Amino acid sequence: MIRKSSLLWIVLCLSFVVLAACDDPGLQSSQPMPTLMELPTLTPTDTPTDTPEPTATSEPSATGESNAAPTETHTPTVALSETPDEFDPTRTAIAALNSTAQAIMDASATAIAFDALATDTPTFTPTATVTTTNTPTPTRTSTPSRTPTRRATATSTATITPEAQPTNAFPSIFSFTASSTDVAGGGQITLRWEADGEEAAIEQQDANGVVNTRTAVEVSGELNVTIPNVQTGRVFYRLVVRRGLQEITQTVEIRVQVQCSFSWFFDSAIAQAENIGCPTAASQLVVGAYQTNEFGVMLNVNVDGQNMIYALVRAPGKNSLFASDQYGQAASLWDGVNNMCSTYLPVPGTILPQQQFSWMACTQFGLGGYWIDGIGFATANIDFSSRTIQRATDGTLFVDAPDGAIYRLNPLLPGALTATWKRVR
Repeated sequence: MIRKSSLLWIVLCLSFVVLAACDDPGLQSSQPMPTLMELPTLTPTDTPTDTPEPTATSEPSATGESNAAPTETHTPTVALSETPDEFDPTRTAIAALNSTAQAIMDASATAIAFDALATDTPTFTPTATVTTTNTPTPTRTSTPSRTPTRRATATSTATITPEAQPTNAFPSIFSFTASSTDVAGGGQITLRWEADGEEAAIEQQDANGVVNTRTAVEVSGELNVTIPNVQTGRVFYRLVVRRGLQEITQTVEIRVQVQCSFSWFFDSAIAQAENIGCPTAASQLVVGAYQTNEFGVMLNVNVDGQNMIYALVRAPGKNSLFASDQYGQAASLWDGVNNMCSTYLPVPGTILPQQQFSWMACTQFGLGGYWIDGIGFATANIDFSSRTIQRATDGTLFVDAPDGAIYRLNPLLPGALTATWKRVR
């Protein structure tokens, strides 16, 4: 018991000595002593995870959002702690006292030698202390994240596909020609054409548009034809090209040098220009009469066995009722003596129509009255020289005049009062 009390007393004395030393400035300026050890602390370290970003792919992908958190793993690490440069004597003394007191109390049954308290000055060197720290280490995780992705969009296909060329819905004629357009009747020419369509044909037409022949041909090609000896002096060839219900045409006119059995009593150029074809017979020189008037002329000739009188009125006529040059005709019934216009008073510079022409002018009706109302008074005496006449196959009558003029009188239709006339020379 006495021994234990002595030990406690010694401990207390030593404590006071140590405390006093702590207050000694000299000791504070002495060389600092290292700490024994610092206990490891659980220090969580938020280390950013190394998360690889998914790369944008050419294929559209739907990525979802994930809330996965970094995984914490506790990995023991060896940390080499350095001895601090500063020495805290108070902390060192208290640690030593605590350690000594604990040793004395534990030795209640056993005598503890004081030598145990005797300590040599420890030399503190840096030691490699294994400390266990709760350090989250980065783990390589594939964390889905919202990444910019290419949306599926309508894209043009790079494949080059040959496209069917649309067929023109309408036929076309690029050219249609004849090797000659002025040919003697019975001669040959070559027709050439180039077109686009499904089928083609060439039609031969007369001057009135009547189709005489039709020949199926290729859409493009040529055809030899014989020119008919038409009396009209003209023939037409028409190219017809069709595609479906569509049709296109083109016409070539051929002037025919008609080979007639009889010749006209005037130039062939006039016959060709007038497109009259061939005469029905040779020309005739007949007894006739001719007289000029204010608005035209009057003719008297024997045609086809009849003594015919013609009144040719120049438009618009004295009464202004003639829209074009028109004529009227009648077989003469004059008595051979009387002037049928004796009741009329001619204007200065004119005379009454004479003999057979007085009968026609003052007894036969024309447009708007008697023929004298349209043709007027005579301007010269009758010329009784013979006249030349000739008919065409269509009934057209050609008559010459003393002054060299040639009159064309187109056929008078049945029941008609007048028909047209023309001076062709």
